[in-house]
Amino acid sequence: MIMIRKFNRDKCCLIMLVCWLILIWVCTFVGDANGSSMYIFSALLGGVICVAFTIGWNRAIIWNYDIKLFYPEDSPAINIDEDDYKPGLRISLLLVLLLSTACYVGIIATGWGNWIDLFDGRIIPKYFLNVLMLVAFPSWATYIIRQVKDSYAFEAVLSGYVQIVALSFWGYLLFMKGPYIWLVYLATLNILSVLLAIKKYLWKSTNNKKAIVTSLLLYIFIWMIFLSISWDKTWTVTYVVGFDSYLQFTRYKYAIREILCNASIWGQSSTLLKDPYVLQFLYYSHWILPSVLTYSGWVSGILVMAAEGLLLISAAEIVKKSKLPDGRDVILDIVWIGLLIRVVGGFLLSFGIPVPVSLPFSNAGSIMADSIYIGILVMAFWGNKYQEYLNRKKDKNRIDEMELLEIFFGENNNVHRE
Repeated sequence: MIMIRKFNRDKCCLIMLVCWLILIWVCTFVGDANGSSMYIFSALLGGVICVAFTIGWNRAIIWNYDIKLFYPEDSPAINIDEDDYKPGLRISLLLVLLLSTACYVGIIATGWGNWIDLFDGRIIPKYFLNVLMLVAFPSWATYIIRQVKDSYAFEAVLSGYVQIVALSFWGYLLFMKGPYIWLVYLATLNILSVLLAIKKYLWKSTNNKKAIVTSLLLYIFIWMIFLSISWDKTWTVTYVVGFDSYLQFTRYKYAIREILCNASIWGQSSTLLKDPYVLQFLYYSHWILPSVLTYSGWVSGILVMAAEGLLLISAAEIVKKSKLPDGRDVILDIVWIGLLIRVVGGFLLSFGIPVPVSLPFSNAGSIMADSIYIGILVMAFWGNKYQEYLNRKKDKNRIDEMELLEIFFGENNNVHRE
């Protein structure tokens, strides 16, 4: 049992990468089977490029130990007077207000469209959803909360609260014209980010816990206002969960029920291949699990579910192994929670429960976007390994120095050190 646990901990990153490659291959198989041709080489290349790019900018910003956005909880640099309003909060406030204002002006310039005209460029928000949810907001909100905790001045508390609300408003502006579920997803992860940062860095260090709870409830209420602004009274529940009409929803329920009842143990199901409604449901779609059950049977479907589960477990092991109390731990927790929502929601959707969340790596766009999860976890794992290597090297150099002292001074040096 100990050997299995040690193998999992040592190989968790490799296991995650293997599952990632398998799921990309499954996506290309489903795409080809359903008529939307997807080449395995292009899908893998896109995923690898996205992972490499994510590792690059994470190494330059998030896991750059020269940048003081993240620092150990016991760092002496944060021991300051309680009435001090830290300069980092002033700079952060200025940046947050500038970003929110630029985003607001850019959206107005486009007539409240689905993009932002900023200077001479055009920004399409949908390509930055995962970056904002998984990295930008959790890291920035955690930094703000830690700065507030280190000060406790009234100006610092007010500034921190304004900044977190402004960051949320910035995200709302970016995605308010996208699918409504994007806003719900963004609100959920933003609230969880703030909750985790408070629990890890603020809750135990203050006696005024009622004020924290009140502030958190007010923040949730602000997000409810944002969501209510974007809500359309003409929408139905089926539309919100991703179906254009009730007819499409009934076809989804029928197709899923037929697939689950008539899928073969192994190989194609002749019953399903003769059903026009099932074929129409799968045609040119990216339903991963229903497609695998139709074309390959339950054995293959169980293997795909096992790969998804193993991806989730190995990611959890990486998060557990790589977390340090320096602010990055909140990012890693949010990355894993986001991946958990995708996997669990995708399973529920595949079994007939209308949750508007698809399995990760389910189409070409999803491969690019969801590979951000993989890139962040790989960077965290190997960044932690590299830091351990540097620490061992420092310890070894210290031991070598002690051995040299032993050689030159012998037992007298022992007496001197004692």
